[in-house]
Amino acid sequence: MLDQYTGDALLISSFTKEPVIYKSRERIKEHMQGILGIDGLESGITFWAETENPATLMITKQIIMTVGKEKSKMRFADSWVLKDGKIDIHFSGMVQHPDGSLA
Repeated sequence: MLDQYTGDALLISSFTKEPVIYKSRERIKEHMQGILGIDGLESGITFWAETENPATLMITKQIIMTVGKEKSKMRFADSWVLKDGKIDIHFSGMVQHPDGSLA
């Protein structure tokens, strides 16, 4: 998955109340390990848009995460700016929290 990013890519995460910035594939790997390590994760795309010049992509996703027997429903948004076909800038964030409140 990390091969989809440029070597000096930038990921800006808003999963917490303060933005966290990851610079480089190695740092982005830290962010991905937390997300990919979740058991019981279901995801579906609810919105998709892209442009060609500049090359960008934006999606929102409905996430259902099962922890024990409890299901949490959230919405996330991701936007990417591409450079030579790879992700150069990635904005990743929470749109709707498990309690239904909006970010």
